[in-house]
Amino acid sequence: MKFTKDEITKYLALLAAELREAGYNAKITVYGGAALVDLGLRDYTRDIDYTSKSQAAVAAAAAKVAVTNRLEAGWLNDAVSRRKCWLGRCRSFAGETLSCGRRKTWR
Repeated sequence: MKFTKDEITKYLALLAAELREAGYNAKITVYGGAALVDLGLRDYTRDIDYTSKSQAAVAAAAAKVAVTNRLEAGWLNDAVSRRKCWLGRCRSFAGETLSCGRRKTWR
């Protein structure tokens, strides 16, 4: 699958909704291709690499989003936490606004 900027935003918003429903206020950092797509440096990515202090909760919510939307199981993965990366974007899932450390806001 190829994720465009709009699709990345859509599926991360669905992930946020799942996390809220489960009672979590999780923060993830998005790396790699998804971060480059967000910056406008690429048109798409094949998956969304992330890290989070709430790995188990995020993984469980991602599995639900995958089933509901017919996404591949690895659409959101934490493999990046096992290697060093140079580019990260932080999205805080609190309320309806997705925001990053640079005070940029996604809706």
